[in-house]
Amino acid sequence: MRGAVATTLTPKTSNTNPVSKQTVEAATKPPSSHITVAVKKGSFEIFQQMLSPSETLRKSVNWDHFVSAMSEVGFQARSSGGSAVLFSPAADSKWDGMGKIVFHRPHPDSKIDYITLGSMGKRMRKWFDWSGDTFVLQEKPA
Repeated sequence: MRGAVATTLTPKTSNTNPVSKQTVEAATKPPSSHITVAVKKGSFEIFQQMLSPSETLRKSVNWDHFVSAMSEVGFQARSSGGSAVLFSPAADSKWDGMGKIVFHRPHPDSKIDYITLGSMGKRMRKWFDWSGDTFVLQEKPA
């Protein structure tokens, strides 16, 4: 390459700071607090299908119902071009500040098959720390 300059970074080897690497990592990680959200029955069923390894829950989910469930837990859906839909936590969401995620709207049929739904659940586990215990069924008012 013309005009490119190669630089080599060498790690600092002196041990002038007695703080260990593990201490620094522990201090920079946010505290792990498990978030629990009460949701309506339809949303609860969708999230259980997303996050449960159970083979009995294997069925497709309507895209609009999925978007509604995500909205119920504080995610705003915005078209991001083509079939891509950007889901970002609202300012009052329990996941605010944890980033955004893109899912692709299925087409031509608007059903999310169970394999894709499981993959989406895996990504929500990774980026937003979701688990099967994150969602509980909302109690009906008396």
